[in-house]
Amino acid sequence: MYSVRLDDLGWHFANHHSHPYYEETLWGLRELEAQEAADIFSASFELVLPYWDKIGSLIDQDFNLFIDWYGDSELEKALTPLNRKIWNLMERLGYYGLMTYWLVYARKYPEKVINVFY
Repeated sequence: MYSVRLDDLGWHFANHHSHPYYEETLWGLRELEAQEAADIFSASFELVLPYWDKIGSLIDQDFNLFIDWYGDSELEKALTPLNRKIWNLMERLGYYGLMTYWLVYARKYPEKVINVFY
C-alpha cells in the first residue's frame, strides 16, 4: 500500500488491479495487526468493486484513460473520506508510515520473521 502515500486508494487499485493482490495485502495487514489500516483498505475495496471492470478496461486500453476518468469520478469522491483516514493514519505513524507495523511485528514475533539454522 506504499502507493497510497504517493497517490490515493483509487490509484492504488488501478496500479495494482488484481483480486489476489488485494487479498494478499489485506491478509498482510491483518497478520501485522494493522487493524485500522485493514479496515480502511477493505472498505475502499468495497467502494472500488462496482467499478472494477471499468478500471480494468480503461487500464488495459491505455492508463491515461483511467487518469482522465478517475480525476472527477464518483469513485474518487466516494473514496475521499477513506483517503483522508489512511493519510491521517500514515501521518500518525510517522516516518515509516505503514512499514511501522512491520517493525513492531518483527520485534513482537521474531520467530515468525527470522529462521535460524543450527
